[in-house]
Amino acid sequence: MPVVIEPPRLRLCHWAEEDVEPYFRTCNSLEVMEHLGGPRSKPAVKREVKDFIDQQEQYGFTLWVLELRENGEFLGFCGLDQLDYLDEPETHDPRCTVKNELELGFRIRADYWKRGYATEGGEATMRFAFGSLNAERVVARAAKDNIGSRKTLEKLGMRHNF
Repeated sequence: MPVVIEPPRLRLCHWAEEDVEPYFRTCNSLEVMEHLGGPRSKPAVKREVKDFIDQQEQYGFTLWVLELRENGEFLGFCGLDQLDYLDEPETHDPRCTVKNELELGFRIRADYWKRGYATEGGEATMRFAFGSLNAERVVARAAKDNIGSRKTLEKLGMRHNF
């Protein structure tokens, strides 16, 4: 699959059919999905991957597959989302007041947490957003009680606005 960004330990890549199964396992983890509405069904995961692929084609970016550079191990995703793209009933958050913005997002398998992969992927994604896309700003969202994600966003220089 084509590599989009390659920070030191990682690769951010386009999605492929073989990514559905490891992504389903990631989205079926209570630990990973605790702050994201709970585990996802396989049909929901397949739709989400199709949406990632469609977004890559439409915008030139997406929430890319995140894998280890050394062995290609699937870690989850990291990348950018166009917030006005998230208008499907199962993913739309009616409390979200930010629209028409680039959003940084990441989801990492729990067995790879606390190794700096979300931060490394996030830094590479931010360079892409501000460099290649000439973005004026990038936003992110995390639940107030999702301490790990909030700490990662702080390391990336993001400020709380709630």
